[in-house]
Amino acid sequence: MTFNHISSVNVIKGMTKINFDTGLKQLLTDNSVLKKSQANLLSFRANLEKAKGLYYPTIDIISFVAPVFEVRGDALSVQRNYKNWGPYINGQVTVLWPIFTFGAISSANKAARNGFIATEYYEKSNLNATIFEYKKLYLSAILLTNLKKIYDEATTKIKEIYSKAFESYISGEGKVVKKDIARIKLYQFELQKIGAQLQANTNSVALALGHYTGKKTPLWAVDEKFPDLSISKIKLNEFVKLTFDRNPLWKALSYGLTARKELIKVSKKSNYPVIFLGLRGEANYTNVRTDVDSSYANDPFNRNTAAVALGAKWQFNWGKFKSKNTKAVANYEKLLAQKKEAKTGLPLKVSLAFFKVQEEEKKNHLSIKSLKEAARWSVTELSAFKAGIGDTKDLVESVGAYYLKKFEVARSRYSVCLVWAKLAKEVGDETKLRSWKLK
Repeated sequence: MTFNHISSVNVIKGMTKINFDTGLKQLLTDNSVLKKSQANLLSFRANLEKAKGLYYPTIDIISFVAPVFEVRGDALSVQRNYKNWGPYINGQVTVLWPIFTFGAISSANKAARNGFIATEYYEKSNLNATIFEYKKLYLSAILLTNLKKIYDEATTKIKEIYSKAFESYISGEGKVVKKDIARIKLYQFELQKIGAQLQANTNSVALALGHYTGKKTPLWAVDEKFPDLSISKIKLNEFVKLTFDRNPLWKALSYGLTARKELIKVSKKSNYPVIFLGLRGEANYTNVRTDVDSSYANDPFNRNTAAVALGAKWQFNWGKFKSKNTKAVANYEKLLAQKKEAKTGLPLKVSLAFFKVQEEEKKNHLSIKSLKEAARWSVTELSAFKAGIGDTKDLVESVGAYYLKKFEVARSRYSVCLVWAKLAKEVGDETKLRSWKLK
């Protein structure tokens, strides 16, 4: 009886192996989702720079050069010479510097600054989620490597059992009958299913690792063992306390609310006047027009003027003002509701993740104990079979139970690592999430 099975996890051409830290570095550098987040952050930085610019004066400068024909004379007579042309040069500058806005500019700056910080923390939350997915894939690669080893061991063992059972059946010695041979073949077919699943999952994880780290080639984990699975002594209330200190989403909501408050102030003050200091200057020159030096005549061609003024700009638009203010209040109330939900929702998520850690650690402990029992049973049945006094059905069941438990222990170790990573994500512990150590 022969059948095909996976001979190596490197089933994709060009696949390379990386360690966790190298893959994480590539992820932070080349992941397309994170690049999009960085671009989004730049747009908020632009808003911050725009708000800072409100403190500075606005300067409008316009200048031009135009051809004009010669005009000479005085208030009583004028001579025009269309044959003689010259340049007319004009330059204008207007400077407006807001010196008092009833706090509108200050509020706009606070809103922009807190909005930028809120966006930074929001993007950190997205970053943590992306790192968690990467860690999940890396752990999946380790799990598949371990399952592959168990699969190869089980395949070799069942081949040995089939060979001896078939030899005993052909010779007519012992207790092996035809249905025992069929039972072993059925077990082999189940192994083939596991092998096909392993191959498909290996291909998928290798491609996904390459995609997440921004590489065109498939990747695989160089590690073959999971991190230390020692049980943690940290209590739930300590994790909850850490959540409000480290969770980037909570901080994003806090800074976002401050920004929304300031935007309401900006909206309310938009109907207040803006007191400004102004400077207006104009210079004109041409050599083909008579310079009229008189306060009773307007000479637009050869007169230079400058003035400094204190003024006010007051714009009334009640419909626009009311709409803008209502929208600002609505956005604030919406974010306030999100923060209230997060105040209980984040501890709930952390608690559920913590309980899952406890569950998976307990299940892992029990899986290891059951594996030891299955190992003792399979050794007993295998010894009896070799001595010619064992039952084939019991042998196949014991070997099957043993390898199923080995599969279970490997998956359980993976689950423990994964739930610890998820707990770090829910708490917002970026250091633990990026670390290869479990706790």
